[in-house]
Amino acid sequence: MVPQQAPAQVEPPQAAESGHSNAVPARNVSVASAAVPQLKSQAAGNEHAIPAGLTGLVAVRARASIPWLAELAARNGYSIQLYAVGIRDVDKLQEYLEFLELNGMLQDAYLCRISATGGLKAQWLILHELFAGYSDAEIFIKRLPPYMAQHQPYVRNVQGIACTN
Repeated sequence: MVPQQAPAQVEPPQAAESGHSNAVPARNVSVASAAVPQLKSQAAGNEHAIPAGLTGLVAVRARASIPWLAELAARNGYSIQLYAVGIRDVDKLQEYLEFLELNGMLQDAYLCRISATGGLKAQWLILHELFAGYSDAEIFIKRLPPYMAQHQPYVRNVQGIACTN
């Protein structure tokens, strides 16, 4: 696989007034914000559900993530974890997805909901595409604009990712 180039740099986001370093400023988007009903996919013999009540880009990417996540267990390779946020912080998740949309990275971003384990609370992860090799994923991270590094993206073996959605 040929490593993709990182997106062109755009003006870096400013931290929200809340003081959280994970905050990304909200932007107007053209995505309908209607709630998404509980949906299920039978892909690969597994059921994957989208939680009821998700709206905006969170709903759009949750729905788009179903087939990718359904096949993840059977794949070999690496993905980049761009962002992690608590399961109830859907507003922060929406803001980060808007940020990815502005940077042309939304179509390769997948939402993965993980359960609380080992002292960690349940979280949403944003994973970025599938890379054949670890070094390909590392190269992509090195090419990201510096302001994306504030969330400390890192390479993950897809075999070690256990999504519950």
